[in-house]
Amino acid sequence: MTSTAVLSTTEVSLQFLQTLVLNSSQNTCFFRIKELTRGEYVAVGSNGNILRWAATGGAEQKWLLMPEDAEGYCKIFTQQNGECMAVGSNGNILRWADTGGPEQLFRFINYRTSDGSWNIQDQQDHQFVAVGSNGNILRWPETHGDEQRFILEPVDDVAPSAQTYAALLNNRTIYNPDQIPTHPEIPADGSSPVEPASGYLIGIDVLPSVFINDPTYGNKVDQALMNPYYYLERVRKWKKVKEWTYALGQKQTLTQAVHHGSSCTDLRTVETTVGVVVTAKVSGEGGQAAPSEKGGANWKVAGELSAQYSWQRRDLEQRESKHEEYIDQTETIEFTPIQACRLVLWQVIDEYTLRNSRLVTVTPPWSVFTDRIEWDVWPENVPTNS
Repeated sequence: MTSTAVLSTTEVSLQFLQTLVLNSSQNTCFFRIKELTRGEYVAVGSNGNILRWAATGGAEQKWLLMPEDAEGYCKIFTQQNGECMAVGSNGNILRWADTGGPEQLFRFINYRTSDGSWNIQDQQDHQFVAVGSNGNILRWPETHGDEQRFILEPVDDVAPSAQTYAALLNNRTIYNPDQIPTHPEIPADGSSPVEPASGYLIGIDVLPSVFINDPTYGNKVDQALMNPYYYLERVRKWKKVKEWTYALGQKQTLTQAVHHGSSCTDLRTVETTVGVVVTAKVSGEGGQAAPSEKGGANWKVAGELSAQYSWQRRDLEQRESKHEEYIDQTETIEFTPIQACRLVLWQVIDEYTLRNSRLVTVTPPWSVFTDRIEWDVWPENVPTNS
């Protein structure tokens, strides 16, 4: 579907007051913003000041992100009355009517994979949203502390959880990445094993529209209005790289090149489509994020994709200059067939798929070839030395 309506952010903010912000039954994705000093939530106080407060479930703790420009800045609207988060003259963060000024523009940067948190930077002075010592939310120079880290949690009644999403996809099970079933074994008669047609779902993230560049829409405002959130799905599957058959004979040395990482084509697609997410500064170990209390809101999948992307990105231009689509590595096995035998080389691949809020696939899956390689030999008594 291609949008034809082009709306200014001023027109959009008026629509929020009438339909979107004040009516969560619309196809809208609100988020709670969780701070890390106490695990409480960013909320609008009784005087319009924004502060840290324990969870209430109320509209004063529900926020809607509306994209403003190509650099990732957005306006953050409160569901309470449709006004915007803004930086006041004294540096305090408060709720204020839409002015169209830079004091109401913010962007989420420096994604941290260890806990799924972000820094929130203002456009006016390029400083960071922080929790003050008295619990007030204010703008402050970067400290690298937890008082400037925030987690986005989709509100349950307007954005399905990971479990709901899995149920929508024919009740698929969500697997632990390290506990997927093993690859198909070579049948007892020595015939060729069949490569599985589908993989195992191992992760789902709910991402706001502001972080996604969807080519379906002509501009970011239309995109956010018509498709306010996206799902990033990670599936792990077994790929049959190659297989060989041998008769009785001498000692054999078999060498096979296998892909590692992503193709140049996939990396460019990732960079274009979810560039704000994957080019964020990534820290932490291996993209492992702690589970979210609300189920799938800490963007573990996006963090893993970011980590995988970052180590391949430095090699991308060099690979393209040499017309090399993949990073390749070599696998070798030595064996002496004592009777007719079959060997199969399997590799684990992760596929990332971006779907919109209607579960329509936005782009083809991005493949990441992992370093998990397994050989299967039939019959089992063929001597090997890998």
